[in-house]
Amino acid sequence: DEHDGSVDHSSTAQLVSAAAEYMRKHDYEGALQIYSYVRNRTKVWDSALTELRVLSNRSLCLQRVRGRLPELVSACDEALRRMAELRRSGGAGVTEEMLLRM
Repeated sequence: DEHDGSVDHSSTAQLVSAAAEYMRKHDYEGALQIYSYVRNRTKVWDSALTELRVLSNRSLCLQRVRGRLPELVSACDEALRRMAELRRSGGAGVTEEMLLRM
């Protein structure tokens, strides 16, 4: 609930799961909408890996959607910047191998 400051990680996980299903069905526009919503609404992530997955998959969706090059560049920059921050801070439980796979 946004009023009391608590975080509902289960709804975030459900949305991320739904977006992944949209990607499996090649509905990148739908997945992009969900990932963008999650990115904008989530202030505290359940894990750094979830955050990076959202940023990375959002970039992948933008690659598949035509005519969104400025957004794609911005999304990739954001994902790379966040990966660099995590690397500098010790990884937050995200291994170097996971970062490279993204």
